[in-house]
Amino acid sequence: MRESVKQICDRYGFVVDPNKKVYDMSVSEKQTVEIIKVLYRGARILILDEPTAVLVPQEVDELFGNLHRLVADGATIIFISHKLDEVLKVADEITVIRRGTTVATVRPVDVTAKQLAELMVGSELPTPQTQESTVTDVVELSLRGVCLDTADGRRVLDDITFDIHRGEVVGIAGVEGNGQIELVETIMGMRSGSIGTIELAGRDISGLSTRKRRES
Repeated sequence: MRESVKQICDRYGFVVDPNKKVYDMSVSEKQTVEIIKVLYRGARILILDEPTAVLVPQEVDELFGNLHRLVADGATIIFISHKLDEVLKVADEITVIRRGTTVATVRPVDVTAKQLAELMVGSELPTPQTQESTVTDVVELSLRGVCLDTADGRRVLDDITFDIHRGEVVGIAGVEGNGQIELVETIMGMRSGSIGTIELAGRDISGLSTRKRRES
């Protein structure tokens, strides 16, 4: 079995240690294992549903390289994704489905991401308009040096510092599992043991319970 797995990895460019426990693997390694499993069983058609959702850009490029080698070897791949740039990059043919019905089948060279989006929503996309900013100078939420460790001593938040002004929208970007949930729960008071300060409307709420924070 190990020799068969090694042959599959060498043939399609997968990098995975057959002796490694799955629970010790990263998300991308686990995904690779799932693909290898179906190839090991002789599958020639692969259906991948949002396979890049939890991958960083480098891992996405590696996955696409593997997929191209599979296709070159005669495999058929159905790649399902809402990331239009990736669809245009990897697909030979694109089928757009809206409300369970096929509305178009196109080639990547014939369409743009905007045109695909319009096919998906069924109408022309509105042109963005510049409006007066709603952001004020008043700091509504302020974090300074917020850190959080898990029960086993692993640091999941490290020196988080930012201000959110009244009327402002702040996006937190990152691959799933990199501290977003812990950050939200720390701000809400659902996690104890954090260090640093959290201020809401100028009031230090760091030591307050979730209920007290909501009442602030």
